[in-house]
Amino acid sequence: MHTINRCLIITDADDRDQGHVPLLMQHMSPKQVVVIDPVPAILNGAGLTYRIDKNGITCICNDKPLTNIKAVWDRRPTPLGREMLDHINSNSVKYASVAIRRHTYNFYAAFPDALWVSNDNAVQRAENKALQLREAAKLGFSVPITIFTSNPQAAQQFVARNKATIIKSPSVQGPVVDDKMFYFFSTKITPETPIDYSGLHLAPAIFQAAVDVDYDLRITVVGTEIFAASVTAGAEKDLSIGVRDWRIGNYTGLDITGCLLPKGIAARCIALVKTLGLQFGAIDMIRDKKGAYWFIEINPNGQWGFVEQLAKLPISQAMARLLQSRM
Repeated sequence: MHTINRCLIITDADDRDQGHVPLLMQHMSPKQVVVIDPVPAILNGAGLTYRIDKNGITCICNDKPLTNIKAVWDRRPTPLGREMLDHINSNSVKYASVAIRRHTYNFYAAFPDALWVSNDNAVQRAENKALQLREAAKLGFSVPITIFTSNPQAAQQFVARNKATIIKSPSVQGPVVDDKMFYFFSTKITPETPIDYSGLHLAPAIFQAAVDVDYDLRITVVGTEIFAASVTAGAEKDLSIGVRDWRIGNYTGLDITGCLLPKGIAARCIALVKTLGLQFGAIDMIRDKKGAYWFIEINPNGQWGFVEQLAKLPISQAMARLLQSRM
């Protein structure tokens, strides 16, 4: 009987049914792919078991061993939210939360010989924005002068020294008001902008010298393949809201066009992903009005489906090639 080597994708139901997985499946056989979302699998009763013996770890989900896994794409698993445990005794919520998270995390030890896109430890390390800027600068990228601070005086002095400053939140979690989640977009200010810094100790922020923007770039690196696109969000031009963040275009419309990078910039992008121990990276850069390229950040597990669809770039093919390289 022929053994089929398989790829495991760890992601949620939306991504499985309507997001990145359908794009990938245009280039892979259904027999090659297994999709699992660990937290719902546990809570919905499918069961997740790790059997350890002299041969290593075998992961069993819904009574089916996950065997012949040669590649793992750790895309977007559902995080365990407190609301998922509302049905149990409140005294047990903290215990159950820790137990489930630790049980889920064993997943990342179960396939040591597989190609991980990307290794979880590397992803967690690469989320560190200060580390990203440091490593990018070491590779020769231009990096805007930046401070990460909870000190109101340091923030005020930084803003006063720069013609314009971009303020960013380091948190992906926004405040909840009336059961609605709010998100902070990066905002452009000047020394004249009225800002209350008094609560900065409760909400540390990133302050970065503003670049005179020609256009934004979203650069997707898959293994050693690279795809660049210019990104414009019309809503950024509305000076009344002061947003300097093309993500606002997710709500108001984005213009994304494939483009070429100078060879040196492209090589540095690939080198940065490798330096951070990743197999994938979604890099945000800026081309200024003098033609210089500025590194802003890298998302070690960022979205690329919208770039493929709007810019007509074959990113899913590259991802399929990467995952199949071990199969």
